[in-house]
Amino acid sequence: MRKRAGERESDAQLQQDARRILTLAGVEFAYEGTAEPVLRGIDFAVRTGSVTALLGPNGSGKTTLLNLCLGWLKPQRGAVQLRGTALDRIPRRQMGRTMSLVPQDEHLPFEYSVLEYVLLGRAPYLTTLQLPDETHVAAARSALATVGAAQWAQRSITTLSAGEKQLVMTARSLAQEPQLLLLDEPTSHLDLANTVRLLDCIAMLADAGVTVLLTTHDPHVASACATEVALMREGRILFDGPTAESLTTERLSATYGIDVEVHQIERHRVVTYGKPSTDAS
Repeated sequence: MRKRAGERESDAQLQQDARRILTLAGVEFAYEGTAEPVLRGIDFAVRTGSVTALLGPNGSGKTTLLNLCLGWLKPQRGAVQLRGTALDRIPRRQMGRTMSLVPQDEHLPFEYSVLEYVLLGRAPYLTTLQLPDETHVAAARSALATVGAAQWAQRSITTLSAGEKQLVMTARSLAQEPQLLLLDEPTSHLDLANTVRLLDCIAMLADAGVTVLLTTHDPHVASACATEVALMREGRILFDGPTAESLTTERLSATYGIDVEVHQIERHRVVTYGKPSTDAS
């Protein structure tokens, strides 16, 4: 039996929704006491299985958008949905088993060992006052090994460099076994070797079926790991799509307000910079 046009459209919509793990529709947000919105009319979706980069200059609203995705902030207008369900209708424990954030930095009031800190990522799987058992310890050690930090397990987290701490924060998020991993400027404190290590880790997670959403101000990071890129400037998404279509000379120049040239060298895109554009908005 042939389906009617309306039924076919409904099926197509369901298939499209199934491919989106996270959706923002008409989102606007301003912090309390400020008249100027930080985010304006955001329509954006993260496709299941993608590595999506939010790319733009500092102050463009990337971190605020991540906080909205986590439900830590609520938009004044629009909606944020996880697999078609509004965030405020999802229990926090379920959210913790679905999404995890690696922040740029984190203040720790206690002197945890690295292993103890990574075990905090197992909290969504523990009941109140329940202590982690060997299964949880094994998950934490596996997460440390994934980021190449297994040898630091017994070190105090206060002895880590900024770059080492960034990798350990990533391990803690991996210990949550999230379906959607959010990273806020994940390479900002890393040297070249650890940047490569983290980008390899992101690629491995993507191969394993984890969806990744990250923010960065560096086009080279987006080019190295992202399958899709959303370009942000002054609280708006100027363009989003496949990486090759986003990282063009024209679009990056509009995003950063400077003259940018994109060069293709074998499989890599190299971005060079010029003087600030006089007509940039």
